[in-house]
Amino acid sequence: MNPMSSSGSFKSGFIFSIDSFVAFSLSLVAIYSMLFFSSIPSAYYSSLMQAHYLAKDVLTSLSLSNSSEDGISELGYLLFVVSKPAQSAVIEERIGSLIPNQFGYLVETSEDGEEWNIVYDTKDNPSDPHNKAYNKLRASAGTLIFGYASSPKTPQSPYKYITCNGPYPQCGPASSPYPRATGSMKLVRLVVYV
Repeated sequence: MNPMSSSGSFKSGFIFSIDSFVAFSLSLVAIYSMLFFSSIPSAYYSSLMQAHYLAKDVLTSLSLSNSSEDGISELGYLLFVVSKPAQSAVIEERIGSLIPNQFGYLVETSEDGEEWNIVYDTKDNPSDPHNKAYNKLRASAGTLIFGYASSPKTPQSPYKYITCNGPYPQCGPASSPYPRATGSMKLVRLVVYV
């Protein structure tokens, strides 16, 4: 085959047509923009995880440590025992001492899966030194807490081994020393924000 045409000039071909060049450029722009937008949240990932772990650690430490009341956790004491007027001051003292001042926090509860009720928020208390405004990040952790609405009776053995007398049935199944409907369960959520 002769590269010369019958007219004596060389055949010339386009390696790239204009359409393929535009399509290639648009695909590069799309790939670069997807990479750019997908990398933006990773800039806040460490701060978000720090706030989440902080909320989780505070709730865990409060639910595992015992309060001055017998048999109740610190978190149960804050939510079940402390009266409503004094609750804000006690939450600010106990939870506020565990969270650094650059973070704001809010404590919410939900009973029986209903809507969330705000128990305490740092933005509503001007004397609290914690952050007041939610600007960038918000992370939360939750736990389930159980408490008694009234103080339980001290348990006794239903079977009196020596005297075989007492208020409980001697030959039947043991009854509970706790009357029905004295327990209360709450979902607790601690939201930490920057």
